[in-house]
Amino acid sequence: MPSPPPGFGARAPDDSFNDTMGPVYASESGPPWRLGLWAAPKHQNPHGLVDGGLIMALTDHAIGFNIFRSVDGGTSFVTVSLNVDFIAGGRLGEWIEAVPEIVRKTRTLVFARAQILAEGDRLIATASGVWKFVETRKVAR
Repeated sequence: MPSPPPGFGARAPDDSFNDTMGPVYASESGPPWRLGLWAAPKHQNPHGLVDGGLIMALTDHAIGFNIFRSVDGGTSFVTVSLNVDFIAGGRLGEWIEAVPEIVRKTRTLVFARAQILAEGDRLIATASGVWKFVETRKVAR
């Protein structure tokens, strides 16, 4: 796997669903903190393009990462809606990057959008959504 572009570092694994996409890299400065990855065979659909589910998951993770970094520690939130418009296909071996933007934050909700780029400047999708702050709960394992 190639090194990430300059200004990106590896995200530490956190034993969550996000690890299944990895390795995922985060920009070292922000906001916005961008997330990206190299499109690998595990990311492809049956047509040899980057699967839309991966693009949606990376986008949700990138927006969530930005929300997390914009609030006080210990604040939890969930995705209420995420709308993605696919414009072009990502190809194996390409750098896929989600560039999020928090549009508005209220006491209970966050409105955000993102552009998903391949190879730094080719727009492959756009997204918008809503996230809700929730009470933190421990999950029994």
